[in-house]
Amino acid sequence: MPCEDCQRCGRPLQAPTLREGMKNRPARRCPSWAYRHTPCNGRLDRSDFSCLRDSLHRVNRPYGRLLIFVCGNLDEMYESLARRVEDCDTDADVFHSHSLRLSLIDVKRALARRFKPEQVARLGNQHLIYPSLNRAAYTRIIDEHCAQYTEQMQHSTGLRFVITPEVRREIYANGVFPAQGTRPLFSTLHAVLGTPLVNAAVWALGLGAPAGSTVEVRLGADGQSLCAHAMGQQLHCPVAFEVRTLRQRTLTDFRALLAVHEAGHGLVHALLFGSAPQEIRINVASFEGGYAMFSDLQSWSRSNWLDRIAVCLAGRAAETVVFGADACSSGAEQDIQHATEYASRFVRFLGYGERLARTDVTSETNEHLNTDVQPSNLAIEAILQAQMERSTALIAAHSQQLLALVDELMRHGELGRQRLAELLGVPMAPQDPMVLTDYAQRLQTFAQRDLAHNTPSS
Repeated sequence: MPCEDCQRCGRPLQAPTLREGMKNRPARRCPSWAYRHTPCNGRLDRSDFSCLRDSLHRVNRPYGRLLIFVCGNLDEMYESLARRVEDCDTDADVFHSHSLRLSLIDVKRALARRFKPEQVARLGNQHLIYPSLNRAAYTRIIDEHCAQYTEQMQHSTGLRFVITPEVRREIYANGVFPAQGTRPLFSTLHAVLGTPLVNAAVWALGLGAPAGSTVEVRLGADGQSLCAHAMGQQLHCPVAFEVRTLRQRTLTDFRALLAVHEAGHGLVHALLFGSAPQEIRINVASFEGGYAMFSDLQSWSRSNWLDRIAVCLAGRAAETVVFGADACSSGAEQDIQHATEYASRFVRFLGYGERLARTDVTSETNEHLNTDVQPSNLAIEAILQAQMERSTALIAAHSQQLLALVDELMRHGELGRQRLAELLGVPMAPQDPMVLTDYAQRLQTFAQRDLAHNTPSS
């Protein structure tokens, strides 16, 4: 249908004319008319708005079955995990289990940081939370892409490529950054399998390899190359496995220090909390050092909180027992900081000490705090000293278990939760936060005692 010209400015109109119900008015357009001609008109008069309203009312479209998806990243839900973009050391299963615990409440709390309450309400209550991928998912991605690369090479060259498991493990170690999803892994897969496989195919064909022959791709002895084997010969293709280099602790003394320190944390945690740590590592690429990761508690009793302080100080305690007080390292600085924080909260905030009042410093008159902090400083130091002695005694009494952990860490650089449970003789901790104190049993005991006390004797 030919376009008409605007009766006001003479410009051509692209939208169809809307005439029904407006026979006594000049021909006007659907809503896009006003949008296109506002610059030339300068403003819209009342008849223009009437035309827009009538046109909108006459468009009869069924929206009753329309499904709207609002997609986006809510890093606020993951707190510190989403910001750990450099972390290639923490197991993907740890990130996965944490993301599975996120709920509708976490979604709304994160949305409230970006939007107003009425805007959050318009998003409704149906939220699809996509969890972080676990180790099995990343492994499957690697296997599928290896299969795709080998199939493409066989289709184009006739050669059958076999990528060994050690190469796949190295791809995982260098390509998986759990907080960043799959993009770093895809980039690593392309860098490792793209050009090197092509070079290996050209080399094998140059040797006269017949169609259907096998080219096995292994990890080079130096860990920084792929080694292709075909026709009784081999070709080395350099590959940048940088994370592998960063994880290598070549200094034996430094590895021994890290192993003893982290083993101390893991041993005392198992003795006091009755479950194995999630993992212990000393071959860390993200920073110079190691770490021990533990399961969280849903509720911390007074004794649990003291145990937490003891575990924080267990690394320094292990160094003292094994190396002597004069050889203790500066690696316990952050542990002491955390232990001091927990002891401070024990006394000043949680009311677990002799003083019940909340103690803090303030310049506001309406906060109603006990500002006499000096006595609490003495109590904090006393708690730290007591828990340090406690950890030292536990490690000295279980030195064989400590040495078993140290030996495994020196040889492998890391220990998973299953192996830790075997070495320490304790069960694996569940993925979800735990409650260790038997509150239900204590309630039942109290109820029975109260019933017996209040029941009149016959």
